[in-house]
Amino acid sequence: AMIGLHAMLMQESDDGSIQILPAWPKDEDVHFRLWASGHRMVEVLYQEGKIVEYTINGKKQKTE
Repeated sequence: AMIGLHAMLMQESDDGSIQILPAWPKDEDVHFRLWASGHRMVEVLYQEGKIVEYTINGKKQKTE
């Protein structure tokens, strides 16, 4: 179950690119923190159908 949940929240390509929320329901809010390859920590806050903010390796980004 945890692997399936992880895949719904974040997927990573062989080249290291990250896809956020590829299979997450648009109407469900979520806040998560997951590790990616290369010792990257990815944290995302998703509310009301939008990514509100995300952090990769401690560099916080806010979306408009």
